[in-house]
Amino acid sequence: MASLTLKNIPEDLHAALKAEAEAHGRSLTKEVYVRLRLSIAEKRTGDANEHLRKARSLQRRLKGLHIDDDFLAAAKREGRP
Repeated sequence: MASLTLKNIPEDLHAALKAEAEAHGRSLTKEVYVRLRLSIAEKRTGDANEHLRKARSLQRRLKGLHIDDDFLAAAKREGRP
């Protein structure tokens, strides 16, 4: 596994990270690792506002569509030979 050395970290940032690590029961290294992973995952999933915009658009298009157990059962039957 690769290594990474961070230099010149401001004291307030270091203290905040250390406090967060303690609060989560992790080492400082593990806390930084987890936060880096999460920041990459957030970029992959996209902007929350964009997701919300798409969800609202879909909601408007589906307005009036009532999905109940009968509707789902019929849809399942149609998809089967």
